[in-house]
Amino acid sequence: MEDYLTMQRLFENKICAFKDTGDDSKVTIPIPESFCKLHEKHNQEKLSESVRQMAISDDVEFKADKVRIKKKLFRSFFTEAIDGILNTVENVLSRIYLKIDTIIYVGEFSDCKLLKDAFRAKFPDKTLIIPENAVTSIMKGAIISVRDQSVVNKRISRYTFGLDWNEDFDPDNHDPSKREETDDGHVCRDIFRKSIGKGDEVTLTWVFDQNRMDFL
Repeated sequence: MEDYLTMQRLFENKICAFKDTGDDSKVTIPIPESFCKLHEKHNQEKLSESVRQMAISDDVEFKADKVRIKKKLFRSFFTEAIDGILNTVENVLSRIYLKIDTIIYVGEFSDCKLLKDAFRAKFPDKTLIIPENAVTSIMKGAIISVRDQSVVNKRISRYTFGLDWNEDFDPDNHDPSKREETDDGHVCRDIFRKSIGKGDEVTLTWVFDQNRMDFL
């Protein structure tokens, strides 16, 4: 497991530091010996032999305990993740009724230069703000919001919430099929009583106990 986590960290570091120069240079990543042995045990052949049978074989080279990957292939590893992030942001912006001029760029993937360039290309009309220590900004923001409740005291509701309600039956306004007889007379069932509407501002109320923290 230690080797696995180390390989993950090394790969993530290469992702963040990667620069697409457009040439045939290679990205070098160390491969733990335990990974190669495990592959050989389960596939009855060496890792280099398995890769040699794949369409990417011309773009991958094994050298001692390292794998060298041509940049054009390494660049393709990002495509799905970057496209997914951009599409998600675009969908969110399309559902917001206010005009958004600025995007604050934070999160674990924020050190990736390719993603930064993709954001600028996708949203050329918006200002992209990348704060110092953008990778840890979300974690710091969560800590600040818990310690100082005045920092974030409202949110915009994404949905409409309400209750399943009954009220006195009114033949002029209610569907006859929803009429129901009770001890107190006729009522109309299945009425949606709205509590919060989509787009409404909701004030947060923090609730604490010794095992969890939540907000309403």
